[in-house]
This record gives sequence, structure tokens and C-alpha cells, in this order.
Amino acid sequence: MWRSLRFRLLAATILVVLIAVGVTAFVATRRTMGEFQRYVERRSPLDAKKLKRPPFKFKKLPGSDMRELVTPDRKKYAAYYQALEEHARLENDWYEEDQRNLHRLIDVRGFLWT
Repeated sequence: MWRSLRFRLLAATILVVLIAVGVTAFVATRRTMGEFQRYVERRSPLDAKKLKRPPFKFKKLPGSDMRELVTPDRKKYAAYYQALEEHARLENDWYEEDQRNLHRLIDVRGFLWT
């Protein structure tokens, strides 16, 4: 049986296929874990604990039960407003990255095993 050329070719083919599938699974798993970890670790500048946030203050509108939000001083809370602008930029970048990744997923969906 070990001397049969057919058996040796079949065993070699099976071994090559198993190695190829194993390497592909390993690489795909590592890439997926890395991308997911990067997604989870996204941090906004607004998440900083030392960032001084402006208080929400309301003033009563005369002759009404309604209240109006008082706009805080932009100079006093300059770091907050700068972080807010950076957060908006990052949100836009993350949205575009998510869209690119979703398009990549749609492009390869025909090749996925289900």
C-alpha cells in the first residue's frame, strides 16, 4: 500500500490541501482579530476623563413655561470644543472606513463559504 504511487500522490495532495487550508484559516483569524481589536479600541477625544465639559444650563423664557439652553463660553471651554471638532473628524473617518469595509465584504460575499 505505501509503495503504491496512487496512494502516495493522494496522501501528498491531501497533505498540501490541509496545509493550505490551515494557513488560510490562521491568517484569516489573525487578520480578523486584529481588525476587530482595532475597531473596539477606537477612542474619541471626548472620552478623556480630564476634559472639562461645559455644564448644561437652561434659562426660563419670559412669559412661558419653556426653557432655553444657555450656550457656554467657548473661550473657557476651548479644550472641549477642540475635542468636539476632533471627535467629529474622527467620526467621519471611522464612518468612511466602515463603508469601505462593508463594500469589501459585499465584493467577497460570493466567495464566502456558507
